[in-house]
Amino acid sequence: MSDKQQQVMEHVSEYFKEHLAEYTVLEVRRKSRHPEDSHLWMVSAEKEDGTYAVWTAWNEAIQSLNHGHYGIKSLEGCGKLMEEYTDDRSYFAVYRCSQNARFQISIFDSEGQARQFCESHGWEWEDENEFLWSLDYREV
Repeated sequence: MSDKQQQVMEHVSEYFKEHLAEYTVLEVRRKSRHPEDSHLWMVSAEKEDGTYAVWTAWNEAIQSLNHGHYGIKSLEGCGKLMEEYTDDRSYFAVYRCSQNARFQISIFDSEGQARQFCESHGWEWEDENEFLWSLDYREV
């Protein structure tokens, strides 16, 4: 478990102790690989009666829980539901670069879109100060 995932698990567990004490948190999982969704997570938990639940929207930034799915009969059912709501696509960020400096300027759904953006700008980007940057893209 990553440090970030461990931190989210601690916050979710604290939330459950206060608001959903009848549940035991089992797992937290990133909802999306998109860099701008890094605050969104999913949560699975077991209820005291032996049923399970999945919340497909834990917002780590504001510590809120939404979109609960209740009465799930098995742990495998939780996993399948979480997989259904996970956005595990790859994303590609375009950067403006100069020597050791690199700044993200956009994110695309595919490598082809990122490459097309760079090519359409001649692999260069002129900023508001008329400084000319090289363009590059990478999977994020």
